[in-house]
Amino acid sequence: AVWCLFCSLGFFAGGMALAYKRRVKPEIASKAFLQAEALTIVLAWAQALFWFNLGYWGIPGCTFCCSGERRESGKSKSKYPHGPEYPTDLPLFHRNDPCSCAGREQREVNV
Repeated sequence: AVWCLFCSLGFFAGGMALAYKRRVKPEIASKAFLQAEALTIVLAWAQALFWFNLGYWGIPGCTFCCSGERRESGKSKSKYPHGPEYPTDLPLFHRNDPCSCAGREQREVNV
């Protein structure tokens, strides 16, 4: 996220230098930059909302590829092969930490 800030400030500085070279008022260049940043944020949120809704609700009538997670038959079997419940296979966890899965070698040692 920090590199994003530096890129944004770099583009702002470059745009201001170009505006200065072309004798555009700094207020106008700053306003255009802020409008572009605001539009970028709005479009990013709209895109995230669209993809979330597509994944959750799916496309109505489509049962082949875009059925979504919210359906009457339950969760997707490809995403939840052992069911949506929390995994209870303790040898799978590295030092019993559910946030850190053990590799194949670690599972074989624990079994």
